[in-house]
Amino acid sequence: MNEISSGVAFWILEAWRKMDAQLHLISLNTTPSSSPAAKVWRTAPSDSSVWMVMLPDNGQNQAWMISLAGAKFSFGVEEELTPFHELTEGVFVSVLTADLPDGTKFICGERFFEDED
Repeated sequence: MNEISSGVAFWILEAWRKMDAQLHLISLNTTPSSSPAAKVWRTAPSDSSVWMVMLPDNGQNQAWMISLAGAKFSFGVEEELTPFHELTEGVFVSVLTADLPDGTKFICGERFFEDED
């Protein structure tokens, strides 16, 4: 994992939004604590916010605004990753982490899916 700037972190989040990437979002020390399926709905780098849509199994999608003000970010691709025990289901292409000043940590893993062509 490599430490990155907030500008690069928001660039990654925006790229995931444009790709409609399926993500696995985990938040430590806050609720909701985990969503095995989430997508980036909107990014707002100017106020350090990102809106995620949680895609729970029950079909009741929920939007969640996350303030990332003051966060320290890290990013890694699959070959570089130190395994996160929180990401035990599936295969991940990359992982973005955000450590907030209050001790909350967000882990966002981009899922890998085989092309079915």
